[in-house]
Amino acid sequence: MNTDKSNSSSELKIDIKPFGPSQETVTKISELVMKNKLVKKYLDETKNRLLWFEFIDPDDEYSKNHNENSPPNHFRITFYDYTNNRTIFVKGILEEHDKPKIVDIEESNLQPLPNNEEFQEALQIFNQNKKNIDSLTNEQIQIYPPMPPLLNIELPDGTIQRTINLGLISSNNGINRDSNHENRLQLHEIVGINMIDQTIVRYENRAPSRSLARDSTCGLPYADQPTASGIAGQVWVTVKQGNTTIWKFLAVRPAASSGINGSGVELRYVDYKGKRVLYRAHVPILNVKYNQDACGPYRDWQNEEGMIKANGSDIGSSGFRLCSSPATTILDTGSDSGNFLGVAIYVKGQEVILVSEMEAGWYRYISEWSLHANGTITPSFGFTAVNTSSCVCNTHHHHAYWRFDFDIHTASNNRVREYNDPPLTGSSKWHTIKYETKRFRDPSRKRKWRVEH
Repeated sequence: MNTDKSNSSSELKIDIKPFGPSQETVTKISELVMKNKLVKKYLDETKNRLLWFEFIDPDDEYSKNHNENSPPNHFRITFYDYTNNRTIFVKGILEEHDKPKIVDIEESNLQPLPNNEEFQEALQIFNQNKKNIDSLTNEQIQIYPPMPPLLNIELPDGTIQRTINLGLISSNNGINRDSNHENRLQLHEIVGINMIDQTIVRYENRAPSRSLARDSTCGLPYADQPTASGIAGQVWVTVKQGNTTIWKFLAVRPAASSGINGSGVELRYVDYKGKRVLYRAHVPILNVKYNQDACGPYRDWQNEEGMIKANGSDIGSSGFRLCSSPATTILDTGSDSGNFLGVAIYVKGQEVILVSEMEAGWYRYISEWSLHANGTITPSFGFTAVNTSSCVCNTHHHHAYWRFDFDIHTASNNRVREYNDPPLTGSSKWHTIKYETKRFRDPSRKRKWRVEH
């Protein structure tokens, strides 16, 4: 599919092709893994749930011998075993005809993020038990995913009872006025759902530590639309100007992005005019820090996509949409609603833009890449929140940690050079950075960096 609507040699044309296993294939792989004898030893006769399927880099993560034209074949599946209150990580490799081979199974006390289905199960448990909260049945309650999503508190024996947090806001502004009813729901409260004994956990001060649930909230109106996470989707993107290929790269949707908690719109194998520039570019770490620790700090995830407004044609079932006009996000419209989950791609002048919106509790994040015909790559990250949160009424800072793995022409024989004017030492304004280090911007010296082959 392309945007070729003109004979102009300067117009950018985009060709997009799905790549790698589809979600249907992922589902079949997951079903085969669950039937595997080794896996069944861990899961048989237990109440369990498959939380996450993800393609991962081989154990030698920094080896770049993988053929970029070969679909990913290393995977990890995360199960939660509620009977034994443990996480099961299953690693495997896809052999011929997408047949999975199990290479490692690990038990863990780590608490993985809940997926949409587990959140809905927590909601069902809440509805079954809410009669235990005085007068709740007569009130209209809006339920939302709060921060933090889980209560990670170790018991004396070192175990953690898996507890998923639910945010509750009542439309009745008077229900929190009667202090004589200790069990009465507050105007705004966060409760925990213990997934092991299926009970409701009430917190002091209406919310768990590191969070707030007060009568007042801040942010844009909450739309409560569906989200997407743990969904396969990547495409090869080729950008041409006339007969010249300007850009070629592999784009991965946030719902399938790499990293512990995802990494937004991820670019891999980025070539400019036939020469390799980047092996990978993404945001593997995203933190939120509040002044005086009013809430948090939080390590946010970037693999849950929220709705954006994007009009165009879907690229199969990849989660990418080629748009005839710019897509808009909550930052553009002030609206938490949309008509598309995934990554929108469109042309704006001499730039190709990829944009997606992500959710983490009450936070909304925008992951955007702009690739110009002149070779400039402009990454952008946006931040806002919806009005289910009392935390965001306090001053806080979002810290996005970018990771750029440069491969200039090849993966080897690259170096990083730093420019300072006036020079730091001697007469040369350029010097080589030989070892990993931390360097700050310095406008007084016009400081900049260059990665070269």
